[in-house]
Amino acid sequence: MKQIYAYAIPHTEKIANPADEVCVAPIATFIPKDRALSKLKIRLMHRQLGQAATYPTIRLALRVILLTMVRKSELIEAT
Repeated sequence: MKQIYAYAIPHTEKIANPADEVCVAPIATFIPKDRALSKLKIRLMHRQLGQAATYPTIRLALRVILLTMVRKSELIEAT
C-alpha cells in the first residue's frame, strides 16, 4: 500500500497516505505453531491405516509420513 501511495502522491493530487500510520511490527508477527500428534493419535492412525479402503501405495505413503513425521513436500523432495 505504501508503495502505491508513494507513486501516486507525486503524480496526482496531494492526498494523505493512510498506510503511513500503520507500523510494520504488529502485522509481521510470527507465532510458531505446535502441530505434533499425541502418541495415542499416532497409534490410532497407524491401526486404522490397515483398514482404510484405499490403494496399498497410498496406505504405505501415509505410514511413511506418519512414522517419519515429515511434511509431504519434504518427503517428495528427498527422493
